[in-house]
Amino acid sequence: MANVFNDVAKLWIATNDDILSHLDHTDANSGLRPVCIRMIRYQPATTGQGVSFKTVDPGGTPTVAISADTYTVTSTYRITDDSASNVFVGASAGDWVHIKVSSSGNNLGWYAITAVDGSTDYIDVAYLNNVLTNDTSAVYTMDIYTPESAVVLVSPTGDAGGASVESEVIDFGPNGRWFSNFGMYAIGGGTAYIYVK
Repeated sequence: MANVFNDVAKLWIATNDDILSHLDHTDANSGLRPVCIRMIRYQPATTGQGVSFKTVDPGGTPTVAISADTYTVTSTYRITDDSASNVFVGASAGDWVHIKVSSSGNNLGWYAITAVDGSTDYIDVAYLNNVLTNDTSAVYTMDIYTPESAVVLVSPTGDAGGASVESEVIDFGPNGRWFSNFGMYAIGGGTAYIYVK
């Protein structure tokens, strides 16, 4: 199931790791926006599963800053470094990448990194249930940021080995809590219901 962003009903239903607070849910280059969360309800698929939500300081120092280098995008989610020079050393799944410059004009914006190649020659990204545009030897400039944990919800395993698959809820009250941006990472299974103000 794809993530669903119902801004009219003020409910986001998330099953996949992604940055959730783009200005426009159909455009990764629209920028990140602050969001006020009223409540999160996590319904795990089985016991012991959890979900983590993260936020990043886009004005902070990047974990990895990559100046102009050549990349190829040959699938809907993979960015490969043509030079095979280990440019993604220091990047990890769960980080966010900001492609600031693209010689082709494709794939600009913010993406959640879902995997990093063992040889650090490519990264896989998630982006708003959409796909990347294929690029051949395009020059990208990008920054990779390590987000901070904002909220973590974990389903207990129950007493004495018993099972509990009840929803885990965090309620920020009627005024909600503001985050400068918001993303989901490491959902163990199940669905997160994010109520926005």
